[in-house]
Amino acid sequence: MKYFVSLFLVVATPLVVACEVEDIVVVTRDAGVDTGTGGCQEDSDCPSGEFCDKHGCGATSGTCTPELSTCSPAQDPVCGCDGVTYYNDCFRKRTEPHVPLNHHEECGPSGRPCDVAGECGSQASCGLLLAPNSHACAKAVGRCWVLPTTCDESEGGDRFSECVPEGIPAKPCESLCLTIQSERPHVREFKCPK
Repeated sequence: MKYFVSLFLVVATPLVVACEVEDIVVVTRDAGVDTGTGGCQEDSDCPSGEFCDKHGCGATSGTCTPELSTCSPAQDPVCGCDGVTYYNDCFRKRTEPHVPLNHHEECGPSGRPCDVAGECGSQASCGLLLAPNSHACAKAVGRCWVLPTTCDESEGGDRFSECVPEGIPAKPCESLCLTIQSERPHVREFKCPK
């Protein structure tokens, strides 16, 4: 385990308030010195039950962060450096091996592509999400997502209808989570009830 030394500069400055003089103490951290808050280069630098959480695809260091056993099903997508969109940051942090954070929001066009169920591995689903009025259902290219085990149909956000041949009824207005979990092409809907 590595240990870091904290160095601080303390400055005392007189302050005149309503004709009285009071001292203000300002504490600043010397630039480039780790303050002992859990700086790490790899998981083994962290205490048991924590991992090295890195932000940025080229990051060589991160912060020791507690391992998570459960995640909220709240939708707040983040993009991992593996090109996978995670339903929220907790799901990224729970992935083994740990994946650095690329940015908040879906990975979008730069994300890991997929076009068939199962192509994203055992922990992820292929989200075949098409633009409104898309007629490219047969040629849909999706992106890999890590989702909650159980989806909440009442969640807010965008809604989707399954892309089916004309004349065949589709289940309209499914949540993002259920849409991706199905691993079938879906078209974004703007006319669903809120």
